[in-house]
Amino acid sequence: MLLLYEQKIQPALEKIDKSGNVVQQPVFLNNIFGIGSYFSSDPKVRYDPGSQRWFLSMLSVNASSLSKATSGQIDLAVSSGPDLSTATWKAYSFATSSAFPDQPDIGFSADKVVLAANS
Repeated sequence: MLLLYEQKIQPALEKIDKSGNVVQQPVFLNNIFGIGSYFSSDPKVRYDPGSQRWFLSMLSVNASSLSKATSGQIDLAVSSGPDLSTATWKAYSFATSSAFPDQPDIGFSADKVVLAANS
């Protein structure tokens, strides 16, 4: 089971078993995306059985709080495989035209990955 949660500081990803025992310690999404202390929110995680990859998405802005932001981006990370304990991540960032791309979501098919957000 995969648990995705937001702490007060930043979103994190943690793997737990069916009994609730932690199998993999939390990994902070800001570290996967390499965005330091930027404000980040709305994390989503999806697994694609066709490609056997995990997809993470979230939004981030170029400041430590929304009130100070002047630009935003949608972040996407793709795992190297299905096992989160050994997977590495390839991260991408897509700048948006507004400071706050709200509620980003992710979808995929056999030939593409789609990111969308409200602005």
